[in-house]
Amino acid sequence: MIKKLLFTAFVTFIAASASAQFKAGDQFIGPTLSFGSSKTENGSTQSKANNFNASIDFVSFTTARKAWGARIGYSGSKIEYIQPSSEQKTNGMMANVFLKNYVGFFQKFYAAVEYGVGYRQSFNKTTSLGFESKSTTNGAMVYLSPSIGARLNKRLLLEASLANFAALSYEKTKPSGSNAGSTTETFGFYSSNSLGNFFSNVGLGLKIQLN
Repeated sequence: MIKKLLFTAFVTFIAASASAQFKAGDQFIGPTLSFGSSKTENGSTQSKANNFNASIDFVSFTTARKAWGARIGYSGSKIEYIQPSSEQKTNGMMANVFLKNYVGFFQKFYAAVEYGVGYRQSFNKTTSLGFESKSTTNGAMVYLSPSIGARLNKRLLLEASLANFAALSYEKTKPSGSNAGSTTETFGFYSSNSLGNFFSNVGLGLKIQLN
């Protein structure tokens, strides 16, 4: 009951302070970066993971609260297992198109929800006990990503986003090499909020107004 009251109060507060910060025709472009590092232990198995993501976003407003956009980006990750000793590296490219709904408040701040579709291709390499295996993964997804931001001045926005907070994805992985195994396909729902390190899924972006 208390949680419902707090949520209702928060929504009422945002609605009461809502303001228009953008207008139809506004266009923005800029980079978004995210990175993270985590360690896990499960019995005798220990692992360390690092990841990095970088993208360029373009956003064009059709009304004061709605915009469409496009994104291209690069991602890389590395997972090291201590016992048994092995290593997984993944590098890939992605492209998204999306719609975004905005609510402004306090004249300089805003919240937004992004609905999009995306395509991703990644190249994977696993090394274990002196043996190496490679594969290529192609995938598509539909997703939802929330964000909050602020105007630094008339032309600059600073934005924090939680990528793929909810996503429905399809992936097809094809091994390569003389000892390649069979192709695998996966389809399902996932949330980046449940992938371990929360902060590694948070992207920080700087947007520059073009007009």
